[in-house]
Amino acid sequence: MTPISSLISLFLLVFFQSVYAGPADYIYTPKVEYGEREVGIHYGIAAPVAGKRAQVSSLGIGYGLSENWFSELYLKQTRNGGQQATLAEWENKFQLTETGKYPIEMGLLTELEIPISGKVPWEFRFGPLLQAAFGKLQLNGNLLFERAFGRADEDGVPFSTNMGYQ
Repeated sequence: MTPISSLISLFLLVFFQSVYAGPADYIYTPKVEYGEREVGIHYGIAAPVAGKRAQVSSLGIGYGLSENWFSELYLKQTRNGGQQATLAEWENKFQLTETGKYPIEMGLLTELEIPISGKVPWEFRFGPLLQAAFGKLQLNGNLLFERAFGRADEDGVPFSTNMGYQ
């Protein structure tokens, strides 16, 4: 193992021991391929919180519209305890750097989630997508900001902008 790999491994062990993710979360990569067609099927279950298990399933189709832009439409079903909602999601990924030209490849994600049924708010998510490769080791990082708006939640608490990292 090279010194740089050892240093990266130590950093990851010290700072990222626990991983917390929702049932619909996954890692995004910044790369886009023109003309790529994609059918996405996602399913996730989160451990019970306060006795309520969260479950999300989605089906999507996507297309690489240009060398720098990939767009995808999803139909999503969520269950959280006794609550259920159906949502439409539009996800756009933009590649900001040329593949292999820079040490860190960068992209941008935008995502709009619109409720079709259920008492859930609209959500908008955006943020940078980062990827670096060191030999056979590939590191990905997403710093995503999420804002819920529209219908108030069941407690009447106003929505706030949340930041999450992957």
